[in-house]
Formats: sequence, structure tokens, C-alpha cells
Amino acid sequence: MLALRAPWDCRSCALCALGHQVTGMTHLSPGVDRLRELGAEAANADAFDPKAVRNAIEAAVPDVVIDQLTWLPANPADIIKSLPNDTRLRREGGGNLLAAARELGVGRYIVQSRGFYLDAPAGQLGDESAKLRYDAPGAIGESIRTTHDYEDRILASPSMQGVILRYGFFYGPGTWYRPDGAIADQVRRHEAAIIGEGNAVWSFVHIDDAVAATVASLTAEPGIYNVVDDDPLPVAEWLPAFARWVDAPEPPRVSVKDALKTAGEEAVYYHTTLTGASNSRAKALLGFMPRPLLWKGGAALAVSSASSCSSEAASLESSQAQKTAESCGGAYSGPGREGHTYPHCQLRRTPLRTHTPRAASLVELRSSATATRNCSSSSITAIRSPPHAAGQRRRHRGQGVPSVPPAAGRQGP
Repeated sequence: MLALRAPWDCRSCALCALGHQVTGMTHLSPGVDRLRELGAEAANADAFDPKAVRNAIEAAVPDVVIDQLTWLPANPADIIKSLPNDTRLRREGGGNLLAAARELGVGRYIVQSRGFYLDAPAGQLGDESAKLRYDAPGAIGESIRTTHDYEDRILASPSMQGVILRYGFFYGPGTWYRPDGAIADQVRRHEAAIIGEGNAVWSFVHIDDAVAATVASLTAEPGIYNVVDDDPLPVAEWLPAFARWVDAPEPPRVSVKDALKTAGEEAVYYHTTLTGASNSRAKALLGFMPRPLLWKGGAALAVSSASSCSSEAASLESSQAQKTAESCGGAYSGPGREGHTYPHCQLRRTPLRTHTPRAASLVELRSSATATRNCSSSSITAIRSPPHAAGQRRRHRGQGVPSVPPAAGRQGP
């Protein structure tokens, strides 16, 4: 069941504007209408049905297939609980799509991956040679291992050019990370907290910049690209800065011990272990030019304020120093409270509501930072070259992507 969302409408529009024939896959009639409004063709198929997926690919006769399969909850606090479904969708649905693309001689296969699970040494950014974190706990680890295996199968295909786009956390219009988004609502309600030192480094990317990189990847050199911005920040910096950006109160802190009891090891992992990603290759080969993180200025202010508070505290007696540091959000690590949530986790362990699985569009990109409903999303784009390149396309069937005009996505404001 397809549900096109505003963040990615611009990508399908950009592809159609460049003269590409775009086919999207959906189960629901509203999805068909939305695809047609964007100038794309529609195909009905369920990602879990291998025959239906094959028929959709065969009918589209694509030069390029873009797999953006995800299964995401409406509430970001439920992301950990939804990961098993997302993992199954990637393993089974992605497997069906890849098998059909190989069998039908698709020249290029582009897939969404995760640029926030890179295994890099502490204090360093992971580049494209970095492996994903196989040793991650619980549902995160299973998701990562499935994703890594999928990447390997795509890149090992001898007859098809594979492109892996390791996106950072999406922010901007239509995502969880925006002034009127789900994370902002949690922070305003004082439901978001920093776990422990909050030293995990997160890499974000604006949704429009991700669109531009995805479109550029149609003709770029095959391989892996980290699609992230230039401002990787630890949770202890970006979350308070984000709170200021959305006019929310300063997030509280909870200890690792308390978070393990109330939120689980996956939540602690997000706040204490993730490492940022380097975008050098995307800049060099995709012409990637990400904008600065929109709340970065608030992070710089937070660091400056914390430093100022530390200096002031050092000149006071011990008890007064502790009180000053706590007032600045520096040294305080108070107990967790039932009902607090963290980005991508929730302390209150309530059962995840069950919804009828829905597939989403082939021309829509989503990740764990996109505001979607609980759904199984067959988010795949089948692209044919512009008419003037049709002859080239046929000659290149099974041998990669024919030459097409340079791709460019909407850069946004």
C-alpha cells in the first residue's frame, strides 16, 4: 500500500523533469493517484510476493531500480520495536527485488543503507570502507547483519552495477526531525533524555540533499557512498542544540544503569556507541554539497556555555561547583523517570500496536528519520532512460547503465 510523503515527492518530480520514465509500486488506489500526479507510472505489487515483484519489474523494463524498502512506526519511540518487521522486509522483500532485477537484466541497482551504523574507532569518522556494526545488541544487531549481507550481495553481482547509499538520519520537511516533527514534540514534553555521557556521534542529512545525492547516483561510479552532512555531533551536543532550535526545554540526563533498566541496551547503544560518517567520496563523485546542520549553531553555543560553566564552577567550593555544573547541564546524571523517551527508543515498555501492513511507493525514500505510519513499504523506483537514450539503453541491457543527461536533485532553500 503506497503512501507518498512530501519529503520525497521532489525526487520523483526531479527524475520525471529530467526525462526519465519512473514507475512506482503500490497496493492502494490513493497511491496510484499520487504517483500519477507526480508524472510517474504505477504498478501494483507486494514486496513479499516474489512473482508480483518480478512482474512489476518486467513490465517497467527499467535501466535502474532504486530500493528504499523500510517499515517504520508513526512514533519514533517505537523504532526498536518495529525493527524486526523492517529487517524481514529488507531480507525477504529486498531479496525478491534483487532476484528479479538480476534475472531481468537490470543494469543498475541502488539501495538505501544506514550511514549511522558504521564500525569506526572512537573519535574517528567511518568512510565507505567501514563495515557495519555486526556486534550491535538485540534487534539493532539483527538489522545491521541483514543490511550488511544485502549490501554484499548487491556489490557482488557480476552483471549489475550496485550502488549503496548509506544515508545519515534524515531531517527537514516531513521527517521526525523538524520544528513540528515527532522528536521535537517529545523534547517539548520533556520526554527526551541524554543517556550517560551521550558520546555517540550522529550524522544527519537534510532530506533535499539526500534527494540530490540519490538522483546523482543514477550515473555515478558504482560502489558505496556515505550520504551525510559535514556536521557529525555527539548526542550530548546535538540534542540540546536541537531542543533550542525548536524552542524546547533542555533535555535531562539519565545514567546508563537506569536507561538499561527502563529502555534497554538498544537505547543505550544509540546514545553511547554510534560513530559518525565521512562524506568525502560522495562529495568527489556525486557532486554532493550538503548544507550545514540547521541547529549546528545551537550546538556551538552549548559547548561554549558548558565551558563557561565549568570555569565558573572550578572557582567555587565543591558543593557549589556541583550545583553550578548541574544547572549548566554538564555533570548532572540523574535517575531516569518512567515515560522518558530518547530519540529512537522509549522507556515505557508498552506493546507495539499492530496495523495492517502497507506497502509504500517506489518513488519515495525513507529511513529511520522519516515520519511515516506503521507500514511495510515497498519503496522502489524503476527508472527508464529518456526517450533519446532508448537505443543506448537496449544496447546496454545487462551491461550497466547507459549514458543519460547529468542528474540533479532539488537543493531546497
